[in-house]
Amino acid sequence: MDAMMLRVGLEERGIPFEMQVLHHGDVAMAFARREGTFSSQPLPDMILVDLNIPGYSGSEVLKQLSGTPAFRTVKIGVFTSSNDPRDEAFSRQNGAQFYLNKPMDLEGLDRLSERITRLLGLSREDAG
Repeated sequence: MDAMMLRVGLEERGIPFEMQVLHHGDVAMAFARREGTFSSQPLPDMILVDLNIPGYSGSEVLKQLSGTPAFRTVKIGVFTSSNDPRDEAFSRQNGAQFYLNKPMDLEGLDRLSERITRLLGLSREDAG
């Protein structure tokens, strides 16, 4: 549901994007390790990690991503419902370059979309 809301927010802002959602930590780790079907996929511009995914934890996925040389040019952040400063500090210590809270309403979704636009280095003209 969170990914669907994010997709809608980005589409409404006119941000050009492709989104791939990995619903399980095991699949996310295969992606991070560039294994199997992920070995030849192009690197994304941005990766959002949910700390509460099943299988490998989001923090383990985050550590793997940030420790993989291939991902050095990729913006890697956490996408979470937690507002706990300890979670943000932990995420940053484990490789997150940014920390995004999941929106609870349409106004929050608009703020999130604007922040992603800035993180990707897009201007309003690029996004519309």
